[in-house]
Amino acid sequence: MKILAIRGANLASLKGPFEVDFDAPPLCHLGLFAIAGPVGAGKSTLLDAMCLALFNRTPRLSGHGGAPVLKDKDALRSNDPRSLVRRGVASAFAEVDVRGVDGRVYRARWQVRRARGQAFGKLQPPELSLIDVVTGARIGDGTTGTLASIEDKLGLSFDELCRSMLLAQGSFSSFLLAKPEERAALLEKITGTELYSALSMRAFARARTEQTDLDALEDQLHMLAPADVDQRRIMQEAEATAAQRSDERAISCEQAEDRERHAQRTTDLSEGVGEAERAFALALQARSESPASARVTELAVRRFVAQVQN
Repeated sequence: MKILAIRGANLASLKGPFEVDFDAPPLCHLGLFAIAGPVGAGKSTLLDAMCLALFNRTPRLSGHGGAPVLKDKDALRSNDPRSLVRRGVASAFAEVDVRGVDGRVYRARWQVRRARGQAFGKLQPPELSLIDVVTGARIGDGTTGTLASIEDKLGLSFDELCRSMLLAQGSFSSFLLAKPEERAALLEKITGTELYSALSMRAFARARTEQTDLDALEDQLHMLAPADVDQRRIMQEAEATAAQRSDERAISCEQAEDRERHAQRTTDLSEGVGEAERAFALALQARSESPASARVTELAVRRFVAQVQN
């Protein structure tokens, strides 16, 4: 969450419209700056305007109840945010541009008017709105729905905002005195490190599950009684017998493979002898027809037969 601009008009000590744009020069180029001025200059009013636009309340008016305060014709409680409206004005507003936790820019607005637009008319209930600056879509329905939407987009509640961003307004002790888990959660939201806490919790849960499984396996292991000497001797003899049988089977497999190769060789030689005999018969036939050529053929056949036999 990041505040981009604060605007307003006719609030407390600030008469007329005012604006502080943190997203424009020179403030956008500054890593650190101070809002300074004399008492009554409107320093706190800027923070009031931010809180009014976002939560319809401010830290200095956050007390419960309060005595009635006569303001023109209105009897307002001392904690009523409308008590910040200047006297003699017909309307006042506070507006904040903020970048939400989802990265989008939203504009929250708090506005109060007097009846019939008269400077001394009765103050009407405040109007709250939240819009998406890019699309112009209005978010939230009614005061309750709008406040819930704002808190969702900010990722901070009013109390968390006060403890994190408004510590200089006398609330630093509330942060220091908060419970450790509350301070840790607040710092995570401010720094955006919630992801690491979630990963840590998941890692812890996974480690716990794995440890439980390991403990169960160890319990099962302890339940298995070790074998005595006789049982181990029997198992070792059985293992040796099985190994011997395995070796014998391996030898038998090698002998069977040798016999298979011999049989294949015999088959090949038989086919070669048959071909030689056929060639020899043809040679004898040719001899009767041509003695000279037959003699040459017969010698070639005999050499072939001798090679096959070898």
